[in-house]
Amino acid sequence: MSSLQVSKVLNNNVIIAEHPQHGEVVVIGKGIGFNRKTGQAIPLAEVEKMFILTKPEEQEQYKQLLPQVDEKLIEAVNEILLHADQTSSGALNEHVHIALTDHIAFAIKRMQQGIHIHNPFLYETKEMYPEEFRMAEFAVRLIHQKLGVDLGEEEAGFIALHIHGALTNQHISEVRKHSELISDLVHIVETEMYVLLIRSGMSKPVDLGCFPHYWGNLTLSGRDQDPERILMPFWYLQNLSRKQDDPHAANV
Repeated sequence: MSSLQVSKVLNNNVIIAEHPQHGEVVVIGKGIGFNRKTGQAIPLAEVEKMFILTKPEEQEQYKQLLPQVDEKLIEAVNEILLHADQTSSGALNEHVHIALTDHIAFAIKRMQQGIHIHNPFLYETKEMYPEEFRMAEFAVRLIHQKLGVDLGEEEAGFIALHIHGALTNQHISEVRKHSELISDLVHIVETEMYVLLIRSGMSKPVDLGCFPHYWGNLTLSGRDQDPERILMPFWYLQNLSRKQDDPHAANV
């Protein structure tokens, strides 16, 4: 059998179907459920640009989530994840369909209620995961276009963490833990060493002479003429955090 057989239509964008290899699956795709009937066969070639949830636990969570969210959001998240899938080298973990849909639905609700959540890891996320952040910016633009809600740059940072977790098979809590470590290192260095960290535009190492051994070789900011206050590139903290995670990492 080279086709799916429709078991149940959940909405215009989601169906339950029998798959020739995986048995019962949830299929997510734009218009996949439109005018479909129970028992109807859908050639697998027609679902190439759609997502199939094969794990029973993911299917159940997704089915429970569906009645709570706008169908336009289901369609938007599907487009976001298709974009991420097509522009990245890795495969997305199935759970991102539940986690990201739930997260964005809650973010939209907060926005509509006038509740703003500060993202303390925005700079760190942009520097550590630039590819995922670009995907998240696409997500924010698409949601604004389809649902009329502008989630903004800080929310793009949260979405980027979800995408990174899906691409690396990490739970969002693990990804946030790494971002928190970076943020803590930034705070410690700035507080204890009295330095000003450059948080943007420094994702690639630059030639700073004998850095970090001879602080005097660093260039001072035009906005900060205090000779005791030294600029330090953000990438140095990224390398430092990797050493914390991996004791065998090379010295920076």
